[in-house]
Amino acid sequence: MAESLLFETALKKAMALCAGREYCRSDIRQKLSTWSIDATDAEKIISKLVIEKFIDEERYCTAFVRDKFRYNKWGRVKIASALKMKKYTRRDYKQCPRFHRRGNIYGCTEGDDRHPAEKSQG
Repeated sequence: MAESLLFETALKKAMALCAGREYCRSDIRQKLSTWSIDATDAEKIISKLVIEKFIDEERYCTAFVRDKFRYNKWGRVKIASALKMKKYTRRDYKQCPRFHRRGNIYGCTEGDDRHPAEKSQG
């Protein structure tokens, strides 16, 4: 009974976190481990969050790339490095629409890889 209550509490807490902002699987897995949730229950919670669309890896990746580029002024290599630290594979983040060199890169027009702040300077 106590384990079931702990599981339900952790699930509700994780849902509340994910409702507030974007999280990836590794972020939630790390949070669950700090709450002393064992690995099997953590995976069950994460799979439930994915099924119910609280966690969406593509949505997270898009938001992460956009925010780090616009607000932190990170480049492609630093963003890729940060995503690797979050357990993303190269294939995962290369599929992210915001990461491509051609087309709409980070919200820039085609062929213009400059940061939006650099565009205004000329």
